[in-house]
Amino acid sequence: MNRRQLLAALGCAPALTLPAAFAAEASPKRLLVYLSAQGGAPWLWTCDPFGRGNTTWQEDWTSWSASDLSDSLRPLHPWRHQITAVGGIGMLSAVSEGKDQQHRLSAAHVLTGAKSVWYSGSAMGGGPSVDQIVADRITAPDQLRSVEASIFKGLGHPARKALYREALHALPASTTVEGVWSRLFGRRPASRIRTALELGRERFDVLGATVSSRDRQLLEQHRDLLSDVLLQAEGLEARTCDAPVLGDPPVSGVASELTALLPVLTTALRCDLTRVATIQSGEALPTELGVNSSIHGHAHAVYSSEESAQVMAAYLAYHAERFVQILDALDAVQDGDGTLLDNTLVLWMSELGDGAHGYDDCPVVVAGGRHSGVRLGRYLNFARTNPVQTGRDGDQRMMGMPHNRVLVTVCRAMGLDLDAVGMRSVQGWDGSTVSLTGAIPELLG
Repeated sequence: MNRRQLLAALGCAPALTLPAAFAAEASPKRLLVYLSAQGGAPWLWTCDPFGRGNTTWQEDWTSWSASDLSDSLRPLHPWRHQITAVGGIGMLSAVSEGKDQQHRLSAAHVLTGAKSVWYSGSAMGGGPSVDQIVADRITAPDQLRSVEASIFKGLGHPARKALYREALHALPASTTVEGVWSRLFGRRPASRIRTALELGRERFDVLGATVSSRDRQLLEQHRDLLSDVLLQAEGLEARTCDAPVLGDPPVSGVASELTALLPVLTTALRCDLTRVATIQSGEALPTELGVNSSIHGHAHAVYSSEESAQVMAAYLAYHAERFVQILDALDAVQDGDGTLLDNTLVLWMSELGDGAHGYDDCPVVVAGGRHSGVRLGRYLNFARTNPVQTGRDGDQRMMGMPHNRVLVTVCRAMGLDLDAVGMRSVQGWDGSTVSLTGAIPELLG
């Protein structure tokens, strides 16, 4: 918010006029990101019914039978007309930084694509995540910029952070449905915020005259942030929206927590309280997959144990079922002349390609409806042609399509004109420069 907007919020200038991009829309476009932990068994999630192997190809998969889909993606079959899955995606940007702290490094890269910044011995995101880049374009100043939710322990460890407003500025995610509800519907009245801001305005002026220029700048930033909160509160109060009634706290687990969360998020999207939401999902309980040992242990043994590989294939299928659960919820809500799903781009990515800390063959699925901006009803596969080590000891030395280009594609589909998200290139082991820029044309609508 600039100075003129601040004065307008305080009633000292003409009312704020929103840019045309933020004007009221009958059916605005939204972005919902589902981020799962651990990856899977790559050869059991990739689809290859034609036996094409390591080649680049694409097919309309709407005519495929359920058996044509891989074990991990089979739950998506009923929704295949509104889904596109992409095989052969590699997190080249993360590989370029080595093998230390791979979970934290992958979390820092998966949605930012940016070179990490090491802080207090941990890898942190070096730039904004794709949800925040999109929020800059599609969210109005009088809306909640975005909503961040974490179900069943999120990515599994507090140090694994995937959402960033900017470099080092990690966004906390609400870990309970009650926390998400409170942020969306338990707001303080705008009148109280306005009174507090007006009382503090003179104090800001007095302090500003007695401190250094640097401290004065910090005070002004704080004042602007408070004004931003006021503008949000006034805008959200003006929206007519019945808050969903919360039931009893959900039983611990990914499926039950997602079931409780979705009515809250879909209400917020339908009422235009926000246009960007993220869901970080933790590991499934062993009982949810019918196994007796932890998913984490099977993830690490995915290449050394056939049983573990099958468990991890079932694990990704479980997340595919959760993805379908999200699509069902969006499609059940009327929005303009269609449903929320018609006007939402839904992205599913995993923090890793596999639980053995591999950055290659990362699961990527996009879904939506007629206004999603992406080409749906297809399966894309990209060959490993980039001379970058995969990140797994003893594995092949070539990787596929850079995941940065998936992030660029999402931004393009949401109306942004850019050609890079995060890093622009990495160096191959043969000394060549591998570009990470540009959208994936086959994926754009």
